[in-house]
Amino acid sequence: MKIRVVKTASNAKAVQVVRYQNNKRIILRHIGSAHTEEALKDLMAMAEEWINDNNRQLSLFHDEK
Repeated sequence: MKIRVVKTASNAKAVQVVRYQNNKRIILRHIGSAHTEEALKDLMAMAEEWINDNNRQLSLFHDEK
């Protein structure tokens, strides 16, 4: 799973969680849209949290947060 940031028609930045399968992009979750950098950082953190909660694969590295 990866975090994807795309520009919308209203010049906001949309944050999505996606995965790629057979050379196709599958959008798993739309987190939200941000108009400021601060809001974008918050949405990126929410996307990371969503990935960690919904990923069945264990991490190889220790999370120090």
